[in-house]
Amino acid sequence: MMETAESRQLIAIVDDEITSAQLLAMHLQEDYDTCIATTGTEALTMIKSRKPDLILLDIMLPDISGYEICLTLKSNKETTKIPVIFVTGLEETENEELGFEAGAADYLLKPINSQIMKVRIARILDNTMYIEFLENMMSQRELTIDSLRQNAKEMLERSGEKAN
Repeated sequence: MMETAESRQLIAIVDDEITSAQLLAMHLQEDYDTCIATTGTEALTMIKSRKPDLILLDIMLPDISGYEICLTLKSNKETTKIPVIFVTGLEETENEELGFEAGAADYLLKPINSQIMKVRIARILDNTMYIEFLENMMSQRELTIDSLRQNAKEMLERSGEKAN
């Protein structure tokens, strides 16, 4: 089944090495739309305007660290739910810990195995959609309960008026 352009998910790729960013985009082009930023400032602007479904984020950027970008995104109501995967050459465990503490959903080391990356992206996007579905169901349930409570309250008030 072919997906229409409107149904394709958007992945933001943030990497100061344009060749690396383009390579990631090339690996993803069959399944996703992509947009690329090469600085932290450019990334924040792009993410705010485009609202991607997932972000592949390098840690080492020329102006703002990937950690700072992730923390900024996670503290903003409009971007807090966008999953972030750090894609970096930093192999030390401390860097991975910092990434998860900043709010990352996953952490991939360069050089990237494109098949593993695709599986992880698909898993995270599936989980995100499932969570959104459950949240919507819970909201609908809350609205139904509120409506039933209001109806019950009105019925009690009317029955009390009739008794007087």
